[in-house]
Amino acid sequence: MYNRSLRYIAASAALVLGVSAAAGCSSGSGSSSGRLYNAAVEMTNESGEAVTRLDYTVIINGEEITFPASLEQLKTSGWVPENPEEASGFYSKGGVRILLRSCQKSDDDYKVNGVSVRQRNNKDVQFTVSTSKGVELNVSTKEDVVNIYGDPDKEWEYGEYFYYEFGPEQASDRDLDRNAVGFEFDDNGIVNSIFVMR
Repeated sequence: MYNRSLRYIAASAALVLGVSAAAGCSSGSGSSSGRLYNAAVEMTNESGEAVTRLDYTVIINGEEITFPASLEQLKTSGWVPENPEEASGFYSKGGVRILLRSCQKSDDDYKVNGVSVRQRNNKDVQFTVSTSKGVELNVSTKEDVVNIYGDPDKEWEYGEYFYYEFGPEQASDRDLDRNAVGFEFDDNGIVNSIFVMR
């Protein structure tokens, strides 16, 4: 009961903070306070257990990577940096090129908070990438994304759909925002980019 109360308070705080920040938001299109409320209350189920609204796992050629991730473990599994002097940046494995984002020093390792996987960086490569909820690069449509995640919390200027665990009004920069999952689409409405940031 105590933990459930804490989650309720946290969800309420997210709602209040998100609604109060909405007036100052200038990028992208805002969303209703009703949707923000739903985002907050979806953090717990009827039993009061925590429920993750979003998935922070990408599956690349069958390899599951959940963020935040250990950079050392990613390197051990075969991901090679294009610039060994930098933690964040492009990495490749089996010809697949991904962009690791917001790597933070953590003891002797780095914590990798996010990733972008784009078709344009992998034009001549046969590969599969999906979220653990089932949105697949080069396969899924806008309609598929909405069927899985619901209406986007924010649609950025290039038509990217972004979803935020703690409320869309916290969004200020699609490349840096935490607790977000995003998708970009080609001219036919097919997913050509997947973004995860935790």
